[in-house]
Amino acid sequence: MTHVLTLMTFIPLLGAVLVVLLPSRAIGAIRATAVAAAGVPLLLTLELLRQFDPNGSFQFVERVPWIP
Repeated sequence: MTHVLTLMTFIPLLGAVLVVLLPSRAIGAIRATAVAAAGVPLLLTLELLRQFDPNGSFQFVERVPWIP
């Protein structure tokens, strides 16, 4: 899995934007969107926990060139 940490950061942000764009009367859609936006990072966190090696060095590091 690549970019897991980025997904864990920005999926809730995307969910918040979607909740703001939904009509205020759509309570069910707002709740479903909020649960999905919170559930995906939770599942990704569980996957990271499963892959964690307590004897390893740096883990789950993302390397992105900032200035090409």
